[in-house]
Amino acid sequence: MNMYDYLVWRGDLSFDQSPFNIVDNLFLAYVSYVDFSGIVSSGNNPITLAEASRQYYKTFTEQEARESTSFIADAPLIMKEMAASKRFGNIGLSHYIRKIDEKKIEQFSAVHCAIDRNTTYIAFCGTDDTIIGWKEDFMMSYEVTASQKDAADYLNRTATQFNHRYYLGGHSKGGNLALYAGQKAGDKVRKKIITVFNNDGPQLSSFTLDQQGYEQIADRIVTVVPQLSVFGMLFDQGGEKTVIKSSQTLIMQHDAISWQIRGTDFEKAEKLSDDSYLVQQGINEFLATIAPREREVFVNQMFDAFDKAGIENTTDFAEKGMPIIIALLKELFNVNKQARDTFGKLVSIFSRLLSDKAKGYFRRKISEAENLVSKAVDKVRNIRKKQ
Repeated sequence: MNMYDYLVWRGDLSFDQSPFNIVDNLFLAYVSYVDFSGIVSSGNNPITLAEASRQYYKTFTEQEARESTSFIADAPLIMKEMAASKRFGNIGLSHYIRKIDEKKIEQFSAVHCAIDRNTTYIAFCGTDDTIIGWKEDFMMSYEVTASQKDAADYLNRTATQFNHRYYLGGHSKGGNLALYAGQKAGDKVRKKIITVFNNDGPQLSSFTLDQQGYEQIADRIVTVVPQLSVFGMLFDQGGEKTVIKSSQTLIMQHDAISWQIRGTDFEKAEKLSDDSYLVQQGINEFLATIAPREREVFVNQMFDAFDKAGIENTTDFAEKGMPIIIALLKELFNVNKQARDTFGKLVSIFSRLLSDKAKGYFRRKISEAENLVSKAVDKVRNIRKKQ
């Protein structure tokens, strides 16, 4: 059973009839991917999810969502199903904020989802399709990002209602923002936090961890990861994790729609896959050998190449195909020596780990990807020779 099935099975029950659960958390985290600009108030003036959905579909159509190549294309579709259900339709949305800032390198969005008069889920949006959002994710490895700062400010500014209690949560980067905001909560707000849900989002790096603040919410953190988790194992702090099954393979297990549900809980897996630990080992080794300044240069050079290649959204890859990949590779050939050396270290680490430990399906898929990249590189070299 996936998210759509759950709505059919559970959608006719209110939260009074069946209390809020870990699966409901994923729905509210996921709906934050919808752009509610001009629909949901930035202040304490709630609108029901049912009404927000109705207004959204005055401008957009289901067909647009179904034809989209976005990896979060299901968000408006899930929202519509939620809006039509007894369980989620009367959720009150308020305090909406959305910021896309190229200069600050920030992609940030959050919304209050009032479950009842005394309980609200504060949903932090994960990484969307913008390249700005993806660059900001990489920046977490060497600094506190603009979104993290805004998440903490947003929580402390908006979670002020008397006797109100709060769940914090998000999917992907949204889970990281919920963690960061939770550890930075002021005393009065911290006492109101029920649970912090991190749904396969990066954990807190050494640059973003506030040890004292984190310890004060540690016993209220719920970490959900699929069997082959990549993003959710970044900057792993250890601790208990809810490992669940996915209908997808490899990195696509990050897709929340693929997460398997059983009753009012996720379908549990015995443990993380060996390949998940392999990726974690490679990334940890890479970060341990690359100084923060090198990481910054590498990230800036890499995303400058994206910009020069004319790539603004991840959907450009699916919609423009091989020409855009070739354009990107041409720009990557021109990055400075320090960035090339850093990338070389990353490739070297994973090549060694793959040759030593990777097995079966994961290894075959990596080999297929390497072959595709190799062909694209050859095309770029031929183009350069003719110039």
